[in-house]
Amino acid sequence: MIHHASTSRFRNILYILTVGAFLLFLCSEHLNSFTNYTYIYTTNGDGDTNSLNTTSQNFEQEMPDYASEPVPPPLSPEELEIQKYSPYCPPDRCAHGHWVPRVPPFQTYEEADRWINVYHKDGLDPGLRLPDPEPEPVPVSGVRITEEQKKDRYLEMSNWVWESEFGKVVPFDAEELVVRLLKSAGGLFLVGDSLTIHWLYTVHHRIYQAGLKLEEYHEGPLQYEGLAPQYRLDMNHPPCQELVQRAGIPLERAYRPILTHIVAQSLVTPDELKKIFRADWAYVHHHHYFTVNNWEVALAELTKEVDGERARGVNEDSLVVVSNGAHWSRVRLRGYVEETTDYEGFRRRIEHGYSEMIKVVMGNLAPLPHTTLFFRSISPGHPLCPQFPVPFSSMHDAEDWSLQPGHEKPDPEEWDWDMFPERNDKWRQAIRKYEESRLESSDGLWNGRGNKWIYLDFWSMDFQRIDAHTGYWDCLHYALPFEHNQWTDMLFHRLVVESRLTERDMESLDY
Repeated sequence: MIHHASTSRFRNILYILTVGAFLLFLCSEHLNSFTNYTYIYTTNGDGDTNSLNTTSQNFEQEMPDYASEPVPPPLSPEELEIQKYSPYCPPDRCAHGHWVPRVPPFQTYEEADRWINVYHKDGLDPGLRLPDPEPEPVPVSGVRITEEQKKDRYLEMSNWVWESEFGKVVPFDAEELVVRLLKSAGGLFLVGDSLTIHWLYTVHHRIYQAGLKLEEYHEGPLQYEGLAPQYRLDMNHPPCQELVQRAGIPLERAYRPILTHIVAQSLVTPDELKKIFRADWAYVHHHHYFTVNNWEVALAELTKEVDGERARGVNEDSLVVVSNGAHWSRVRLRGYVEETTDYEGFRRRIEHGYSEMIKVVMGNLAPLPHTTLFFRSISPGHPLCPQFPVPFSSMHDAEDWSLQPGHEKPDPEEWDWDMFPERNDKWRQAIRKYEESRLESSDGLWNGRGNKWIYLDFWSMDFQRIDAHTGYWDCLHYALPFEHNQWTDMLFHRLVVESRLTERDMESLDY
């Protein structure tokens, strides 16, 4: 029994020793081969530790060549500008885009009219109606547009809204606009011709729709001017009182105007026209230009600081927007310029005079105290506008249409509508050069060197709206309030985003 156990134990020990010897043999072969592989990889078999063997080199060459991620190019100045204002559009680019259908659309004339005329923040009827800016004259044919046709056109025009390509437009807020105007010495001045007075109508109307009330102002340097309506808040109206408190301004400021229109069809006086065109000093022109006498002098009085108010909250710039259009034309200026058989020479003198007029206007307004100055781009006329019930789908389509024979000139063509783009460009270039000169200094400051001028470029937006003119007989003026409201929206957008950028820059200086 004992012998059998010893034999079994010996057999087990022998088995274990045999297996262990076999495993040791295998391990020694494996270790030797790994050592040899490592040696070859690191020394190439000859002790050279700085080179790879041929096998390794071939292996590296056969690896796929993955390109590294390319470094993006730096942003262009235009892209940086868009990024700076995102998600809103840069103010100079908001009027680049296209008109899109309103969603949901107005289904009836009455629905559109309630939105335009009766809409009120508190659901009330403000009691105001926008006027027909240019009533249709009796046509030679004796055939007039019916009331039903007018309502259909009104409904069609109401169902389009502007969409900028470069970001959102800040939603218009009439109360915020009024607060901004109260915080300046003079508020908003709109200077120009009939298209400008139509703009005033719509601004006035939107303030009423916000639940505020305005009253006429008959004091100061423009009190006897029938061509210069002025409006201030009705301080007997509780919402106006609340808004003044919110603005944080002296009560005396609230009793002065916030909204003024000044008629100046050519933007210069008859004497300045004589000087521009070198006409005889005794010459009396056949056409009377409606112009408020010495309106630049009145502006200087209305925009100056009153009783130290800048230190008490009235510390924003007054806003002056000027524009002119078809009154500067061969029809209106014939006489200042002697008409000859040299047709092109006659036109060149008219356009040279326009360039000189720009210099006069900019020079007259630059010294105004605490004021930002704007030129609103001349609004286009559209020959054959009755043929278009909807806007152009894009600026490209609008330009293609305008290049067709007969589409760029009015009837009569002496109104010079085809020169509007060139005149707009004259203003754009003059303002650019003025601003470059104004800002030339070692520290970049401009205080005391003249007021800031800004070119309000609405041309692309307006040019696409061939359908929105006043009537079948008038392809220059626009029906209220569609295009005019867009001008206000764009101006308000500029004020808001520039103010926010200034606040952001000031906050960054605190850190």
